[in-house]
Amino acid sequence: LIRCFGIDDELVKINLYSDGADYTLEDTRRTTAIKKKFVDFNNADREDGLVYTKEDPNNVESISHIKGFGSLTVPPNLAFTFETEVIFPKRLSNEHPEYDPPSEVEEHIAYLGKYLGGYSSEVSYFDLKAVKENNDPFSENVKFVLDFNGQVVETDYFKSVYENSKWNIAVRLVPKKHLSTVVEGTDSTEYTAELYCVRMLADTVEDEEWIVATVLDEDAKEILRADKFVSIGASKQTGNPETGAAKDRTRLKISSTLFWYDNVTNEEIRAHASDASNFGRLYPSEEAYMFDENFNTGNSEAIQVPRRDTLVMHWDFSEVTTTDVNGEFIVDDLSGSLEKVMSPINDNAIRFDGSAAGGLQSNTDIMIAADSNVFT
Repeated sequence: LIRCFGIDDELVKINLYSDGADYTLEDTRRTTAIKKKFVDFNNADREDGLVYTKEDPNNVESISHIKGFGSLTVPPNLAFTFETEVIFPKRLSNEHPEYDPPSEVEEHIAYLGKYLGGYSSEVSYFDLKAVKENNDPFSENVKFVLDFNGQVVETDYFKSVYENSKWNIAVRLVPKKHLSTVVEGTDSTEYTAELYCVRMLADTVEDEEWIVATVLDEDAKEILRADKFVSIGASKQTGNPETGAAKDRTRLKISSTLFWYDNVTNEEIRAHASDASNFGRLYPSEEAYMFDENFNTGNSEAIQVPRRDTLVMHWDFSEVTTTDVNGEFIVDDLSGSLEKVMSPINDNAIRFDGSAAGGLQSNTDIMIAADSNVFT
């Protein structure tokens, strides 16, 4: 009865106990709602805005890019996963005084580019967007389109997404075969570029699709060797997040954005989608690169890297409240605050803080708190 008055179990929780009874210990979960911050691009003043990796001038440990392997030999099983959480906001009625009719046929989501001492406008590793059906700005049906290093893959159309539906979207580069440098006779392998999209309500999958494309071994290793920068939100005509006019705008709301040097599986992405507070791994203590010469346990100089330590960037916007007078804000990279096993694929002295720029106006409206499901 007390739940009918809006009093949830964060305030009042009733536990009943009996004397002399036997209890079966088992895993039980219940769904509850939490407030989670999203960057709100859903306004004409903010549709040109974006958030990108950038050095924080007040933090000497931060840099503007995600480190690649450079001249080091790329481990044969090295992969990366980019994941972001997106809400397609419900549109206002055309009778609402603040109604603003949609004008774009695409919603830009994320971009990964090459960092060459600065933000390169020449090399794009991937470009992710949602495209509306029939190129109709008013359509509520979208497909996800990924341009990965010149190859384009796309999902089928998903229906009625502009109902505050929340999606977790992952872009991966993973080797087709698991190779070992510990034994002789191993060879190179092709890679796959993968796009995985899932919408869940609690622990129920409402929509999902998984698309893959082949990437040549040398092309994949070039991406893994290179320093990279990430941006979410709108994209620029130059590809450089700091220069040029907006190319593709967005009216979406975007929250948790993460980058791993590992293959984060579909099962793990679904776990993140069902529980908005979860960004963990299914087997966090398992060695990520046990078959690679410089990482395996058979080498006395080896570095054992658990899967939880392959996280190199994590934005969740929990500490952001507003923009400054220039319409900008800094978002902390939470992965830099975690203790990690030191290795070439994660340097816990490095932070990939983000900076917001573009059309973001100086106000508190840029950060909104949306209800999300969690399991407890």
